[in-house]
Amino acid sequence: MTVYLIDLFCGAGGFSEGARQAGAVVAVAVDCWDVALDVHKKHHPGAVHMLRTIGDVPPEQFAQELITALPENYREGIDWLHVHASPPCQQVSKARRNRCDVSDTISLVRYVLDLIDCISYNSFSIEEVDHHSIRELYDSEGIPWAVIDMSKHGVPQTRKRLFAFDGWNPYKLKASNPPKLTELLVAPDTAVYVTSSSLCPGRMQGWARGEYKGGYKRGFHISKPKLVHTCKLFYTVTSAPFFYYDGDFSFIGGVGLEELEQLQTFPIGYITQNATTHRRMLIANAVPPKMAWHIIKTVKG
Repeated sequence: MTVYLIDLFCGAGGFSEGARQAGAVVAVAVDCWDVALDVHKKHHPGAVHMLRTIGDVPPEQFAQELITALPENYREGIDWLHVHASPPCQQVSKARRNRCDVSDTISLVRYVLDLIDCISYNSFSIEEVDHHSIRELYDSEGIPWAVIDMSKHGVPQTRKRLFAFDGWNPYKLKASNPPKLTELLVAPDTAVYVTSSSLCPGRMQGWARGEYKGGYKRGFHISKPKLVHTCKLFYTVTSAPFFYYDGDFSFIGGVGLEELEQLQTFPIGYITQNATTHRRMLIANAVPPKMAWHIIKTVKG
């Protein structure tokens, strides 16, 4: 049995890359960002690539376009078709969920459900952040879901995501220990902590000196630093830069882009855009390939 993949909101290809490594054929990839799609094309040249805004046409119409784009050697009823979608989740992220209307995200997830329902799939997966509104949508539609802790499946981050699913069982995902940060990070010898750029070096040192412990200072909200010891699991990779600090909370360097690729379980050098900001976004917005590998292996049984 050959597994064929339709990857919606494919980005640079995190899910596609993991699926390829697991033996699937990446058949169709769709995204609205040409920069991301160019990276995907580089690594998955055999796929049909669609530069599209998902949701701009009726789901029945778009489903027919996706089905038509499947390769000629795909045999319905013999081969296996897996559809994956990772709708943008910024509206319902922890950083914004208390001050942002989530209706657009919910509408997009509902569109994806309608779209998938128009395709003769064998299995599907939809990745989102864990938000009660999305859970409620799935429950109302009778769609099974599970919250997956990716650190249990080889991803060296405390990244948890809500997955809707059919045709595979997330509770049968194989457990695997993630690599240690010391194996991935090229940290200076004096590095003890790592944190994101939302806490600039000056702010970090001020916190260490006891100048403030969170709250407001001169009208600006100052949050307590979220530190990760270099011997512990990394927290979720975002598009923000990450910095190293020593035991006295003094700034000593930044986390490199290749290190972020490894934290997301991409092969080193997978994303080779010239613009650093683009590279960070492409890395951070992806499904870790290792997670996708586990899902496709579970699909294949």
